[in-house]
This record gives sequence, structure tokens and C-alpha cells, in this order.
Amino acid sequence: MPEILYEINVVAERVGLSPQAIRAYVRQGLVPVCRQKGGLLFNPQALKRLERIRLLREFGVNTPGIEIILRLLERLEAAQGFGPRWLETPLRKIPVLEQED
Repeated sequence: MPEILYEINVVAERVGLSPQAIRAYVRQGLVPVCRQKGGLLFNPQALKRLERIRLLREFGVNTPGIEIILRLLERLEAAQGFGPRWLETPLRKIPVLEQED
């Protein structure tokens, strides 16, 4: 069965990032991509990775930090079958702790 691949415009709509941002993450080596004459194609794992990148960006994590976190998560998942559910949790559901003065 052939692997499902998505064009960049479909990916952009699904993960909530612009095509330009996605291309930048590809150039930075954060997202694996399949290249074809017609453009960039992405597999489902790349979509999941882009969703994580978007969420980490929303948390204010910079590119080097994102790279470290993604590598760490991959190692944890491979070693333990660890599922980082917090990365799939929408931001609005994460409680904000108030700092006491």
C-alpha cells in the first residue's frame, strides 16, 4: 500500500501554519519532506511534527529549543512508547499558574 503524501497547501491548512513557515522548517531540517517535481510532499508523521512545532512556537520556544525538544521526544517515544499527550493538548485547556508576589 503506498504511503499517503500531502501537498504543502493541504498541510498548511491542516496544521495552521503558512506554506512559507513550513518551507522554513524544512530548510532548517526540522521536518522531513519528500521532494517531487511539483513541489514538496509530506507524510502523516511530518504533519504530526509540524503540529508539535506550531504548539511549541505558541509556547514561545525558539528554533534551537524546538529541535532539542523534538529530538528528546523522539528518543523517549522510541525507548518507552512514551506518548507526550501534553503536546496534543490545546493551549486553551492548559491552566495558567499565577505567580504570587
